[in-house]
Amino acid sequence: MVDKMDYVVPELQAKSIRKLVESKKYRNPSDFLKNAIEILLTWESEHPEEVMAAMQSLMPFSSEQESFMKQSMNPDERKKHFGEMDIDKEFYELKKQTELAKTDDDHLKLRDNYQHTKKYIRKLPITIPENIIPYDEYPLLSGFYSRFLPVKLVISILGHLLEKNKDSKIELTDLRIYGYDMIEEISRDLNKYELENSISRNKKMSTGLPKKGEKTKEQEKIAMAQKRFKDQFIGKIRKNRLTKENHFDGSLSALGLVYAFEKDNKIFLSLTELGQELFLLDNPIIEDEYTNGSLSPKECKFILEKLIPQRKLEQKFIDSMKLIIQKFKQKDVTDKNYEKITPSLDAEIKKVAIDYLKKNPAALEKYNLNHLENNNVITSRKISQWRLATMGRLSELNVVNWKINEKGDSEYTLN
Repeated sequence: MVDKMDYVVPELQAKSIRKLVESKKYRNPSDFLKNAIEILLTWESEHPEEVMAAMQSLMPFSSEQESFMKQSMNPDERKKHFGEMDIDKEFYELKKQTELAKTDDDHLKLRDNYQHTKKYIRKLPITIPENIIPYDEYPLLSGFYSRFLPVKLVISILGHLLEKNKDSKIELTDLRIYGYDMIEEISRDLNKYELENSISRNKKMSTGLPKKGEKTKEQEKIAMAQKRFKDQFIGKIRKNRLTKENHFDGSLSALGLVYAFEKDNKIFLSLTELGQELFLLDNPIIEDEYTNGSLSPKECKFILEKLIPQRKLEQKFIDSMKLIIQKFKQKDVTDKNYEKITPSLDAEIKKVAIDYLKKNPAALEKYNLNHLENNNVITSRKISQWRLATMGRLSELNVVNWKINEKGDSEYTLN
């Protein structure tokens, strides 16, 4: 039996960890230590190759890390695990972003032009372009998409830019730059409202939106936040490690809201019928009506009935979570038989995922969903991330009521 483990972090190392936490790369020192332990334990496990999956959770990488990986890793192997790395392109986006941040009326323009833009988008012919870059049909919504408001904002800005340019397509780079700039401003307004009104963590509408850095020394933090948001909520091109084909990743693609296609050596986006339909639904945040929540009832209904069902395993998670919540008897925290609901949710998610993969064995390797039967830290972390994202979305969509009790545990009831 291993003796109790006591380890005092030397001050020099503790200082470096605190610096990483301050840069927002990690939530807190415990988050850093948890990642460090998980990576090393994975490396020492029977499946050391899974260390790459653990490393993916640390993306986006810093420019120094990307430079090292470009020098030390085989290009094909690097792309297989981490996708494309284009430091020059990211520098251009960051530079342009800094210039745009000097203006401060983007939210106002989006709001005031919204009804006018709706007329343009309503009449816009929806066609399927040539040279489409498809979604890879991953059966889940990524754990990064824990809310749908950012998706709604991106699709609204896409429509705004289409009307402004009197076109049916927008270059991906332009949407990444201008979309991020406008959403950053909306995020600032929302954060101010939530602070002034003492909105609790579980009720915040700004979750998932980027936070603006104010200091020059935060430049690295700003660049990482921008890349993370752009890659996940707007999209990026990634080469599949098995088929070697290009796919368009991100929430817009996962929810079937846009077509991504190549033309004249550039990547463009255009609306699908679902994207057009989502755009045309009014949204309280765009209209500056923060007391009405992040999404309108019509938007919630549309997302639940038309968007989520495209991701088969995600829909199964939702159906099973609702059943668990309905059956779970929540006890008072002072009751000696009190128990958390989260272990039951995690167990159900794991069961549903394993059952799905048994019926869809090709998804095991294609989507790196293998080894779910294992009770290791990587599997536990993956299950926990799926549960957190799914429950966060269901709370935003007003399917469940989420509260945090006096013990700090999450409690859920069906609405």
